[in-house]
Amino acid sequence: MEVMDLFTYAVVVVVVVVAVSLGATVLMDIQDSQQGSATGTVANESRTMVLNSAVTFQYDAWTGAPTVLDENDTAVDASNYSYSATAGTLTLLEAGVNNTPFNVSYGFTYEVYPVDYNTTVGGLDSLATWGEWMPTIALVVVITVVLGVLLVYLARRFI
Repeated sequence: MEVMDLFTYAVVVVVVVVAVSLGATVLMDIQDSQQGSATGTVANESRTMVLNSAVTFQYDAWTGAPTVLDENDTAVDASNYSYSATAGTLTLLEAGVNNTPFNVSYGFTYEVYPVDYNTTVGGLDSLATWGEWMPTIALVVVITVVLGVLLVYLARRFI
């Protein structure tokens, strides 16, 4: 084996690295196109409201105004509270109903990750792991080449 033979192996390694890099780019593009969203509803999530304190609910990204009922299942006037649909919070504005339990119903949006998305995540994770090992693999290859050249030199000199 001569030093020129190593050139062929180096070219193969470069081609493999470029192919893997292109594959990772394609996986990222596929992953971005696989995300979706869906909607759900929550009925009568109970919370005790305290004046001027934002109460957080189970889900954020509400799809509209919540329906708020008091402990007698009577609709609470919307002027008694404010809500943040993006944060999923409700703030009591009326002192007359302070420390009162409320039942809140609302719709929400959530992200959907189908099997295709999860597959691309697995592929990208494996490529990341392979990338973490590349310096170690390269070091082992370099040490092997140096030891091979050294052994061939010493064998020719002393034998």
